[in-house]
Amino acid sequence: MATKAALESYLQLPQIRAALDTIAWAEGGKSYNTLYGGGTFTGIQHPNRAITAGAYTSTAAGRYQFLYGTWLGIKTKLGLADFSPRNQDIATLKLIDERGQLGKLLNGDFEGMMRGLGCAWAALPYSTCRQKMRPLGDTMNYYNGALRVYGGKAKVTVPAAIAGSSGALVFAVLAVAMALLFAREE
Repeated sequence: MATKAALESYLQLPQIRAALDTIAWAEGGKSYNTLYGGGTFTGIQHPNRAITAGAYTSTAAGRYQFLYGTWLGIKTKLGLADFSPRNQDIATLKLIDERGQLGKLLNGDFEGMMRGLGCAWAALPYSTCRQKMRPLGDTMNYYNGALRVYGGKAKVTVPAAIAGSSGALVFAVLAVAMALLFAREE
C-alpha cells in the first residue's frame, strides 16, 4: 500500500488528475462541498448527513461522493485532519490503492482500474453497486479529454473482443486501421 507521501506525490501526474476529474464528473461531485442529491455543505469536515434523493439514501459528500464510513476509515488510516480538497484527493487515491488498482492507474490503464474497483464509486462503469452507471464510452471520452488537458496521452485500447482473438486477427485489424489512416493523409 502506498504511503500518504507517495499518494500526495502522485497528485501531479496527468493520469491521476484526469482520473480524479472523471470520478468527480461520474459521481456528480461538481465541487469539493457537494452533497449527495446535489446540495452543498459548508465547513471542513465531512457533513455526515443522510440525504434521500430518488430511491436512495446516502451520506455521500465531497467531490468524489465519499460515504461517511468510507471517509472515516481512510481519514483514520492516513491521519487526515479534515475534509479539505487536498485530503479528498489523497483519500480518493487511497481508496483506489486499497482496491488494488493504483498500479493500473499509474500505468495509464484507467479502464482496467475501473474494472477492479468493485463498488467504490457507483456511477463508474463496471461498478458492482447495482445503481445507474455512466456509459463506458462517455466515461472514457471524458477521461481522455481530461488527460489531454493535463498534457497526458490517451492510451489506445484494443476492444476485448479483438484482444482475446488470435494474433492474426489483431494484426489484420491494425493493418486495416493503419491503411485507412495513411489513406486520409494522402
